[in-house]
Amino acid sequence: MVENSGTVTGPVTLERLLRLSRSVSEDPLPQVLEVVADTVLHAAGYRTVVFNVYRPQWDDYEATLVVGQQACREQLLGSTTPLELLRRLLAQADRRAANVFFFRSDGGSSAWSEIEQVYVPEIAPSADPQAWTAEDALLVTLTDVDGSPLGFMSMDEPASGQRPGDGDLRLLRVICSYAEQALRAARRARTAEVGRLELERLSQVSAQLVGCASSDAVDRLLATTIEREFGFARVTVYRSDGVAAPLAASMRRGGDERPPPLQRSAVAAVLAATARSSGCWLLAARDLLPAEHVRSPSNGRGPRGWSDHCLLAPWYAAGELAGLVIAQDPVDRLIPTEERCQSIALLIDLAAAAHRGVLQRESLDRLAGHDALTGLRNRRGLDALIAAQPGVALLLCDLDHFKRVNDDHGHDAGDRVLERFGELLREHAREQDVPIRLGGEEFLVVLPNTDHAGALAAAERLRAATTASLAGLVPGGVTVSIGVALDGSGTLDARRLLDRADRGLYLAKQRGRNQTAIAID
Repeated sequence: MVENSGTVTGPVTLERLLRLSRSVSEDPLPQVLEVVADTVLHAAGYRTVVFNVYRPQWDDYEATLVVGQQACREQLLGSTTPLELLRRLLAQADRRAANVFFFRSDGGSSAWSEIEQVYVPEIAPSADPQAWTAEDALLVTLTDVDGSPLGFMSMDEPASGQRPGDGDLRLLRVICSYAEQALRAARRARTAEVGRLELERLSQVSAQLVGCASSDAVDRLLATTIEREFGFARVTVYRSDGVAAPLAASMRRGGDERPPPLQRSAVAAVLAATARSSGCWLLAARDLLPAEHVRSPSNGRGPRGWSDHCLLAPWYAAGELAGLVIAQDPVDRLIPTEERCQSIALLIDLAAAAHRGVLQRESLDRLAGHDALTGLRNRRGLDALIAAQPGVALLLCDLDHFKRVNDDHGHDAGDRVLERFGELLREHAREQDVPIRLGGEEFLVVLPNTDHAGALAAAERLRAATTASLAGLVPGGVTVSIGVALDGSGTLDARRLLDRADRGLYLAKQRGRNQTAIAID
């Protein structure tokens, strides 16, 4: 028990402190706080103990554990106290020891009137000047090693009926220091666990990003990871199709509509004017986004509270801005820590590398599947392409007397003719049509869903355009012969259909070239 002089005596107090010491090293935080409260009750002799834990997203304290009478628990459990209000209260209190504050009934603490939930016990008045009164209060603040708030404990209704002496306060400070240690350890453990999980997930996502087959798949995985693993309810991925093009929203998680494109100059101005934090930029959303995309439903309070911010993380290709991610609406309502920003920046680097890999594969695929001179597809996968088209017609094209162009005017002139004819095929092709260079001066146009009349009409338009467009490239101009083949019944395979188009081309050549012909079995 505790004597009025403040001298700690008796084995009960030592036993309680030993139990508390073991609890801090062995038990989870809620159980430690219960043991602390029990120790305050039985060793320090206070009938009412309230734990208030700091909430950084709201910059306040919430009463999470109340030990005492039922009326006290009902009154205080879940109540909150703003940090700023507590600081004003402490400024008016009698500081009796490190982080220990006593509020006297005659102290004139005006800030008490601003607290919505206050429990006042029923204590009979006493003539003893050292007697504890109903208006007295004892409070111990709990802080991290850097001075940041963790919580506070308040004690009331001492069993002795007396105001605390110096010895009482020292005992209380020792007991409360265990709560402080437990809160510090819990904060460290929580931060370490979050970091561990984020790194573990980044390792998994890295392998998934490498396997993405398209830029859209990269963007989808990037947005989903930031949403689920880093706790942002609204994530937008922007990408650019070229160094001069604006940044368009390619993927959106959360929110109703995708925001409009961002101009590079606006993004560059924001990046230049805003301090970078571990690879990311935290800025007011209004500085970059349209008004309808600024307001956040996840705002908090205080210096760490989210307040209509957006977190911006860009990536670059060849020194140019290639894309960026804008994350909004954090679930925890807090500005992300430097560690979280570092993890997000690492994820962006991984996604940028995946984008480069996709572009390289697409470039290789294009080189493998396209003709280098004309940019048209080559004959790679031709049979499968034809077989996949319903009601297909083929136009097999051969530039007339092309060898003479090369012999009389040189191969550069021949290349210009081939390039221009490739452009003509693209200009006259419908969206679903596929122009192909088979090799040399021979080309093919695959026309899905095309009947006899449509195929002949398309061939004649192309033949006439060739005569007109290539006339000025070489003296005497260049013409084309076209063989037409159709598979209206859907019974021909690709090879037989190509053979039929080849027979049509042979007929066109026989008839004097610059002709269109269709082979009939």
